[in-house]
Amino acid sequence: MGLCIFKNFFGLPCPGCGMTRAYFSLFKFDLASAFYYHPLFLLPVILAIIVVFKNNSFFVRLYKNNILWVSVSAGFILLWIVRLILFFPDTPPMEYNSKALIPQLFRLFGG
Repeated sequence: MGLCIFKNFFGLPCPGCGMTRAYFSLFKFDLASAFYYHPLFLLPVILAIIVVFKNNSFFVRLYKNNILWVSVSAGFILLWIVRLILFFPDTPPMEYNSKALIPQLFRLFGG
């Protein structure tokens, strides 16, 4: 059982599933695996830089740009849906967690 709260509750992988594996692959200089585990793995680093340097004249415009934040959120959601369609339920990191709370409740109550 992994650490993802979303996956441990619903049984479904979250939009960020695979991100940790992607970073481990990146640290091993295996870019192909990093992109496989999560194609947007570089985006959180870029967003963190924007947030940390939000008072810098260059980054303040990016930080206050609502279109950027909505686009990033939409990108994560759209990629999540595509990955669910292509890889769910048995291809890591998009595998189903049958031991999650909600699936166990459904089995318990006959759903």
